[in-house]
Amino acid sequence: MKKLTIAFAALLLTTTAVFAGDSNETTISTRVRSSFEKDFARAENATWDKKDGVYYVSFDVNQKRNEAAYTPAGELLAVSKVILRTEMPATVLRSVEQKFAGYNFSPTATEITYEGETNYYMTVANEKHTLKLKIDTYGDITVERRIKK
Repeated sequence: MKKLTIAFAALLLTTTAVFAGDSNETTISTRVRSSFEKDFARAENATWDKKDGVYYVSFDVNQKRNEAAYTPAGELLAVSKVILRTEMPATVLRSVEQKFAGYNFSPTATEITYEGETNYYMTVANEKHTLKLKIDTYGDITVERRIKK
């Protein structure tokens, strides 16, 4: 499950939208498009891609880039967006700041909601290591990757 979540997050964040033109927009099923428009009524600048039977859409809401994935049946699988570190919930931010006092924090984090659970991914570093962290909404932290400097 952990590897699936990481792989999904990586895929979401690296999706290249190839269906940006109007002529290709018809390749997105009515069911998927309808679900997207219902889920994200304020979305702008949507671009689509389809890979391995999953529809990926990148779009803006309030001038922030978001990405989402849908099944062919129009079921929302996941949503991803980059946020400022200070926009993370207080519990999450406090947990990271307490556990990694003395580290430098990346200014942004990636918020991913998958299977109804939201997690935050961010990087912290000190003079010895760079750590890729996963933090759940309760403030529980998992070191996903440790890179020696």
